Amino acid sequence: MKQKIQPISIVAASGAALLLIITLSWNEMWRSPQWLWQSIRAIKDSEMSQYTFVSISFALINLAAIATMIGLVLLIFSALFQLRIFGIIASSIGIFSLLVFPILFIPTFIRFHNDFQWTFQGQFLNHYFPTSYVAPIWLLIFGMIGLKKKSHESAEPVFAANYAASPLGETTMHNPTWTIFLPGQGPQSVDYVTLQSWAQAKLISGDLVVRDDASGASYQLKQIPGIFSDKDFLTALLLSIFLGGLGIDRFYLGYTGLGIAKLLTLGGCGVWQLIDLILIAMRNIPDSNNRPLA
Repeated sequence: MKQKIQPISIVAASGAALLLIITLSWNEMWRSPQWLWQSIRAIKDSEMSQYTFVSISFALINLAAIATMIGLVLLIFSALFQLRIFGIIASSIGIFSLLVFPILFIPTFIRFHNDFQWTFQGQFLNHYFPTSYVAPIWLLIFGMIGLKKKSHESAEPVFAANYAASPLGETTMHNPTWTIFLPGQGPQSVDYVTLQSWAQAKLISGDLVVRDDASGASYQLKQIPGIFSDKDFLTALLLSIFLGGLGIDRFYLGYTGLGIAKLLTLGGCGVWQLIDLILIAMRNIPDSNNRPLA
C-alpha cells in the first residue's frame, strides 16, 4: 500500500506553489527566458567591457531563476507523490541558485552600483529576491524530505490466506467473508463484492469495524485492500483547498488528464476548483479506480 502524504509534505507543496505563483506574477519571472535571451545577445553583440560582465551576470542569474521555477514544480510533485528523485533535483537546484546569486550579485553590485543603481534596485532587490533567496532556501530545506526514508510504516493487516496476485498485479479474492456490525442491526456475514458495492453507495464508512470470518481478527474496512481508496480523504480535501487551482487534487486522486486540464485553465478560472472542492468535501469524487475515499 502506498504511503500517505505527511503534513510536512503538504506544507512543502503548498509553500512551493505559493512561491511559484509569486515568481510568475508579482516578480514576473515568466519573463526570465526573454531576459536570458536578451543578455546572451548583448554578450554576443558587445565587445569585452564592463557591460559584457554585467550581461554575463544577468544571463547566469536568469538561468538560475528558470532553474528555480522548475525546481518549485519538481518539489510539488516530489512532496505529493513521494518521488525521491524530484526531491534530489529540487535540492540541487536550491544549492545551485544559492551559490549563483550571491557570487554574482555581490561583486557586480559593489563594482557597478553607481552606473546601474536603478537596475540593481529594481531587478535584484525587487524582482529577483523571492526567486533568488527565498525559493532556493525552500527548495533546499523541503527538497531534503524526498531524501529521507520513513523509519517505520503503519502496520497493515495481512490477508495472505484470502488474497492472491494476478499477472497484472491486481488483487484477487478467494471468496472471503466478513461479519459486519451495522448500527441498529444484528451481525451479518457479507462477501467482498457486497462490501465494495456498499462502500461505493456510501452505505458504510471506512472506520466501520468488521470481523474476518476465516481468522476471527477484526479490522477497519479501510484496512481491507480494494474496498476503499488508498488515497486519504483529509489530504485530498486540503489539496483541493490550497492547490486545487493547479489541479494537484486531481493528480493526487489519479486523474492525470483532468489534472493537466485543470492546471492549464487554473482550475477553470476558479469555478472548477470550487466544484471539485464541494464534491470532495461531500465524498462524491472517488479515486481513478472508482474506489471511495476513506
